[in-house]
Amino acid sequence: SGGPSRVTVMVVSEPTGPAKASNVPYAPGGSVLINGGDETTDSLKVTLTLSADDSGDESDGGPSDNPPGTPLNELEMRLSNTPDFSGVGWRPFQATVNNWDLGDVEPGETATVYVQFRDKAGNVSQSGMGQMDTILYDAPTEWLLYMSVVAKP
Repeated sequence: SGGPSRVTVMVVSEPTGPAKASNVPYAPGGSVLINGGDETTDSLKVTLTLSADDSGDESDGGPSDNPPGTPLNELEMRLSNTPDFSGVGWRPFQATVNNWDLGDVEPGETATVYVQFRDKAGNVSQSGMGQMDTILYDAPTEWLLYMSVVAKP
């Protein structure tokens, strides 16, 4: 109210120890590709290719000397065909997931696979365009061939 304000500044002169992945302030990022980025598939079983990184991003306004992130082999991930990840548990990061089931997708519909990553500090990546991929399910056409066999007397 017009009077002077007081600001308290605390200066820590002793190091608090080395930065560890368990106290990293940023979430990991990454991506998923369905069948190597194909636009269509004729199978509901697909191969997912994943990449992840927990090194931080200098362009986010943070310090340029980021503390070490979680090593790739210690990251966790979860995959889902729905954006809410309902009922999906965490599992160790894998660069390739074979035979992923796209779920209840009708021919001509687009399937979406979502991925989230979690580091040792518990930071979870945000869902976004880089953390989902889509593919059109173009089921193979089934042909039925009828032949009549007539026996001559």
